[in-house]
Amino acid sequence: MIKPYDWQKEVLESSGHLRIVVGGRRIGKSTLCGLVVSSYDKVLWLAPNYHMTLYARDVIVGAIPKMVYRSYNSLDLEELKGIPFDLVVVDELIAVTVKDRIEVLNIMWELWKEYPQADWLITGTPAGGVELPFPTEVKIPQPLKVFESLTEQAWHIPSTDESLRTLMSEKVYREEVLAEFLK
Repeated sequence: MIKPYDWQKEVLESSGHLRIVVGGRRIGKSTLCGLVVSSYDKVLWLAPNYHMTLYARDVIVGAIPKMVYRSYNSLDLEELKGIPFDLVVVDELIAVTVKDRIEVLNIMWELWKEYPQADWLITGTPAGGVELPFPTEVKIPQPLKVFESLTEQAWHIPSTDESLRTLMSEKVYREEVLAEFLK
């Protein structure tokens, strides 16, 4: 059994219907998701790509028949209709471009309407506030900020991994490791 960090325990013990964890790289967001699913019967686990869902299944959770793993970027909502999920996990919610943000938020809102009775756990870093190479009047917030505004159950956990500072620009380091929302 994995022994949770103190912040993970706090999230696990929360009775919130919608829990949001904004955190830096390598702090244990996906592990937290794996710890949470053990107390639910039917789980939908979403990630930005299929590789992450396989990692969740093979490394964090194990093969659990009650769980459906999907990439939210290629999600077929019709395929999920009628499945009574009691937990929706969105592991590493990210959308870099304005187009991506609109698409991801549309998918998440459709899921939110389909599963209002389910508990939700959404994790991710604040990354994605890239400078757009063209002027735009469309101001689409980061998906994590949208969901964070819907709940009292939000945790903001920066990483302390200094070794990553030399591998990325200051802006990316601040978003990805220190979990800062930057414009």
